[in-house]
Amino acid sequence: MDEGRSLPGGGRVGRDELVIGCCGAVGAPLTAAAVSAMTGLARSEVAEVVAQGERSGAFEQVGPGWFASAPAPRPAVEDEAVEGFRARLVRFAADGGLAGWQDTGAGRALAEELLSWEPAAAWAVAQGELAKDWWAVTLDHPVLGADRRWRRRLAAAGERAARATGNPVRVAAALEHAGRACAALGDPQLAESLLVRAVDTWESVHDEGRVDAVLEDLVRVFSRSGRWARALDAAFVLLGARRRRDQRAAVARALADIAGLMSRAGRTESAVDYWDQALDALSGCEVAPLDLARMLDDAGRAGWRAQRYRPAQDLWHRALALLVDADADHADRVRAQLRLDPGAALPPG
Repeated sequence: MDEGRSLPGGGRVGRDELVIGCCGAVGAPLTAAAVSAMTGLARSEVAEVVAQGERSGAFEQVGPGWFASAPAPRPAVEDEAVEGFRARLVRFAADGGLAGWQDTGAGRALAEELLSWEPAAAWAVAQGELAKDWWAVTLDHPVLGADRRWRRRLAAAGERAARATGNPVRVAAALEHAGRACAALGDPQLAESLLVRAVDTWESVHDEGRVDAVLEDLVRVFSRSGRWARALDAAFVLLGARRRRDQRAAVARALADIAGLMSRAGRTESAVDYWDQALDALSGCEVAPLDLARMLDDAGRAGWRAQRYRPAQDLWHRALALLVDADADHADRVRAQLRLDPGAALPPG
C-alpha cells in the first residue's frame, strides 16, 4: 500500500499523484531522470508510473526518452509545491542533467519553458548558471544559434535570474556574456543593446577593467557591421577613460585603435594624425618590439594612403629594424612596401 510521498513545501500524496503533479507543475516534456530529481523517486519507479500512465492515457511519449502529460485535467498541487518542483528541475539542469536537450524537439520545448519562469531568489543563481551554460550550447548549435527569438529569450532569462539575486555584479556579467555570445552569432543589434547596458552596470559598481573590456567589445561589434561612427564613439569613450586614469600605454593603444578605425572608415588624414599621437604616447613606455613594429607598419601604411610617402618610408624603416631578426615574413612585406614608387597601391596588409 502506498503510504504517500512528500511534496516540496509540505504535504503527502501517492506515488502516481506525485509524478503527475510534478509534470503538471512543469507543463513541458520531461525525462525520467528529471522527474526522479524533482520527486526523489527512483528512476525505475518513475518509469513504472509513466508506463502505466501511457496505457491509461495520462502520459504520452514525445520523443526517445521524453514524455509529457496528456492534454487532460491534471491533479493540482499547491503553489509552494510548484515552486519546489521548478527549483529542483532548474538545479538538475544547471548540473548538466539535461545533456543533449538541444538535439530534440522535446528538449527544446522544455528549455523554452524553463526560460519563461520568473526565478525565485532561492534558485536564481542556478538559473543564471543554466543560462550561461546554454549560451555555450547555442554557440555550437546551428538551429538555436540561428534563432533570434531563442537568443532574445535566453538573454532575458539570464538577466532576470541575475537581477533576482540582487547582485549588480551578476547582472553586469550576465549582460556582458550574452552580448558577446550574440556578437559571435552575428546579431549586432542585440549584442549592442546588451553590451551598452553591461557598460552602465559595470560603471555603477566602479569596475573600470570590465568597463574597458566591454567598450572594446562594442568597438568590435560596430566595426564588424561597418558602423564606423558608432565604433569611433565607443573608442573615444575608452580613450577618455584611460586618459583620466593616466594610463599612458593604454592611452597609446586606444589612440592606435582610433587610427585604425579612421583608416577603415576612409578618413586617411585623421588616421595619420591619430597614429602620430599614438606613437608619441608610447614614448617612454615599455612595448614589445613586435607590437611596436606592427604599429609602425600600420602608421606607415596610413601615411602612404594620405600621400605622405617619405614619412611613411621612415616609419617602415623603423619597423624593419625591429622585424629583421624577429619575424622574417613581416620583414619581407615591409621590404616590398619600401620598394614601392610614390602613388603605387599598397599590397594587402
